[in-house]
Amino acid sequence: MGNALGDVSNYACCTTRGDEAAALLVKNRHHSWQDVPETEEFQVFFDCYETREEMLQRTFSGDSACSGCMPGQHRPRRYPLERRSSGEMPRTRMQSRAPEVGFRTYAERASVRLPEPVFRDDMPLLPEDVYEDLVPVLKQEVLDQWQKRLKEGDLDEGLQKQLQAGFPELEEWTSLSTVRRMLRASNGNLAQSTVMLMKAIECRVRERELFQCMRCKVACDIRIIGRDRQNRPTIYISARSQTEPLRTLIPQVFLAFEAATRLAQEDGQAILVADMIQLQSHLNLDLFAFKDLANNFGVVFADRLNCILIVDFSWVAQDGCTNADDWCSTLQTLSP
Repeated sequence: MGNALGDVSNYACCTTRGDEAAALLVKNRHHSWQDVPETEEFQVFFDCYETREEMLQRTFSGDSACSGCMPGQHRPRRYPLERRSSGEMPRTRMQSRAPEVGFRTYAERASVRLPEPVFRDDMPLLPEDVYEDLVPVLKQEVLDQWQKRLKEGDLDEGLQKQLQAGFPELEEWTSLSTVRRMLRASNGNLAQSTVMLMKAIECRVRERELFQCMRCKVACDIRIIGRDRQNRPTIYISARSQTEPLRTLIPQVFLAFEAATRLAQEDGQAILVADMIQLQSHLNLDLFAFKDLANNFGVVFADRLNCILIVDFSWVAQDGCTNADDWCSTLQTLSP
């Protein structure tokens, strides 16, 4: 599942809800993300980090100078949440920020224009540029392995039945963008990328009907609630609303992320907000279902998650998340 997170720019966050009344808003939700109309029209006032432009403006703005401070010092910006460094990170290290909302209406937020991206010849190469020489190699390796499996009949009954109707997934999932994404997720490891892409294609074949109809049984409140400031789709999940065991929930998780992927732009990534208040542990004790979700989700949606914000997680779970280096190379913990 860790492959779903990409490079070092990703963050995983934990925070605690201060208002119990706000938690009650999600208690009686019974509709899935499929019932939310026109998701493109919604904007979320959520961003896990402060942009470089905001940081520079806050640092060098004359308004930020502190009247009672020494020369060169600035009044610290106020945030709605207190923060502390996670793990063994030094306190002097630059942390991700959670800026205040500061907007009263959606129209007011939409009127703010973000800086246009600047591209120069001296800028560092993107990850797909770094691994560009491996793209044709990985694509051909996957095509050869599938041709060998089909020729030797190395397929179970379920896979054979699906492939009798055709194999469009092979062409779709060996596109240049998908191959580059697998290389980014594996940091250019060709052997690992090959295994990931083979498994991802097999999963898409087995779940062909699910991804075609985009319908499933609703077992939890998981939906796309809007976009972040970089226009990435934002997925929300409420653990409190879960009514079915984990195995029944898996198709809905896949469809929520599939919908976010289809709405994604530019980097093709999404944001996940997980509201873990009143997590029902007894519904998530199926280790085989959890392993199945982790193995398939991590390859199908490799490098698709840019950030995870976890709300009301237990301290034990926070420690475990902090130590999960394979999930994200840079972790940020926000706690009261």
